[in-house]
Amino acid sequence: MLQTNKSGSQGYTLIEVIISVVIVGIIAGVFAMVVASGMTSWLFMKGQKGMLLDASDALRRMSREMKRINGSNILAFTSSQCQFVDLSGNQIDYQQSGSDLMRNNAVLLGNLPANGLQFTYLDKNGNAAATAASIKIIQMYLHTQNATNQVRLMSAAGIRVK
Repeated sequence: MLQTNKSGSQGYTLIEVIISVVIVGIIAGVFAMVVASGMTSWLFMKGQKGMLLDASDALRRMSREMKRINGSNILAFTSSQCQFVDLSGNQIDYQQSGSDLMRNNAVLLGNLPANGLQFTYLDKNGNAAATAASIKIIQMYLHTQNATNQVRLMSAAGIRVK
């Protein structure tokens, strides 16, 4: 409500100004919460996408290389390590060291929790393989995480038969 003072000029009362400032502040606060929520979601999805790409690249490489194993050239096969010689004669060793997925002592992927890399070795009937010669399929499980994101992937590679 406009009031006229003694000099004849019109203005707003102090109460009207305070109420206007409070209303603008509430609207700005709601808007800021919506923007902050959207930004947090965007950052989460960006981090998740990056982790998924890195983990799937590592798993794809492992699978591709394991498909080039001749069954008799598996040197070590435990739940945490797979060491073999591929068809080109290259010795390849995958294992977890601390929080890193290692390929021949080079870091292929980081941020693995304990048991973030696991192998399962199966024979032609899908049962657990007892010997290197009986391995026909290698299943790979990969889990990577950081403070806000985590990715779990699984793949399998069929071993070449002589």
